[in-house]
Amino acid sequence: MANQLIPLLLSTILFATSHAAPGLEQYGADGNQVSVSGISAGGFMAVQVHVAYSASIMGVGVVAGGPYWCARGNLMYALNQCMETGDINVDYLAGFATSYALGFNSIDDPGNMANAKMYVFGGSRDSVVVQEVSRAAEEYYRHFITDNNNFLTEYTVPAEHSMVHDVHGNACGHKGEPYINNCGYNAAYEMLNHFYGPGLERPTANTRQDGVLLEFDQTEFFPNGNAAKESVANTGYIYVPTGCIDDGSHCRVHIALHGCLQQYEEIGDQYTTLSGYNEVAELNDIIVIYPQTIAKPMGGNRNGCWDWWGYASISYASNLAPQMDFMKQIIDRVTA
Repeated sequence: MANQLIPLLLSTILFATSHAAPGLEQYGADGNQVSVSGISAGGFMAVQVHVAYSASIMGVGVVAGGPYWCARGNLMYALNQCMETGDINVDYLAGFATSYALGFNSIDDPGNMANAKMYVFGGSRDSVVVQEVSRAAEEYYRHFITDNNNFLTEYTVPAEHSMVHDVHGNACGHKGEPYINNCGYNAAYEMLNHFYGPGLERPTANTRQDGVLLEFDQTEFFPNGNAAKESVANTGYIYVPTGCIDDGSHCRVHIALHGCLQQYEEIGDQYTTLSGYNEVAELNDIIVIYPQTIAKPMGGNRNGCWDWWGYASISYASNLAPQMDFMKQIIDRVTA
């Protein structure tokens, strides 16, 4: 019996090895042109990443997300004030909470955000993260960003909870997976044009994703390779546009963070191919990175959300948290 098991074990090992994703490559991309965005939990996470690493990130995009440290490490606060009501004390978050984190050297100097660019989208029919929460994210950043022209906000589109597009997705008022809705508005383009334009080439319905969408190994960025411990998938994805494949030195970098129930294990490649980023990236030489979570029901994360309330780390909103450090390592790798 033991001898019969040996070939089976060997084939299992070979299968796992052959399907392991390659390491994330160095592209030598422009380290001064790095931005981050996200929807829902990804939007909250994008804000955390920007605040913690503001010296390395020049733009932040928030779709149905909220201000830094909104949940205060409390799930009930996250579900209520930060999603259902929008009753958020922004002055406290921008004042004491941010200063407290800085005092422990767990975030970069907030002064770095003075010249940052911010994009905010809050659907007027969003019933999951009410629009007031997105407005609170804008209010938070108005404590730090000094130029009003560095803000671009959109609150008039009648979108349910979704990443909105002008070609792909469900009806604009639809609530449900993959949480990508066609509202006749391309959020990814408007966001990236705000960060890197004006004047980025706008994709059409016929724009092709002619670059390469590659898997990369996320485990190498965690102690002992244990990404799953932090509710992070073993494999992430990166879209490298045609113009960046041979030489990435002129290319910008954008990290696009999915929301809950949008991770690859839940909806496959829909977020990485239908959210609108890749077409803009292809036409304008922007490398887009799609980090991935996994659901961890026994770890307080049954929907595969990024950690914006503290399920994985008490230091979840700081550079001390494994998920946060993971993001910074990604930036450092692709810009090296």
